[in-house]
Amino acid sequence: MLTLYHGRTSVCSIKARLALAEKAVVWDGRLLTLRGDQFDPDYMRLNPNAVVPTLVHDGKVIIESTAPPPRRVASKPSPQSRPWSARSSSRARSRTARCPTASCWPCAGG
Repeated sequence: MLTLYHGRTSVCSIKARLALAEKAVVWDGRLLTLRGDQFDPDYMRLNPNAVVPTLVHDGKVIIESTAPPPRRVASKPSPQSRPWSARSSSRARSRTARCPTASCWPCAGG
């Protein structure tokens, strides 16, 4: 089971949700308001950095957004997640480049 701790307006959380949706992965969401609830002791035990997204996969916590996606997510068949045309591909790259963590697993096509 996948549980995603995420923020509604967090860019990297949005990318994580999009990546899970592209893979059609069933996941349970825990929405954080990011108005202090990220400092809750229970969440701090999961992610001492108090940032989102945090992915919990079969009891294993993934807090580093540059880490590869869990094998179950990465290997799940999905529709084409990259544009075929050069123009569309260029536009997609420019959108992901705007994220400060453009190498995070959601951005890398995980």
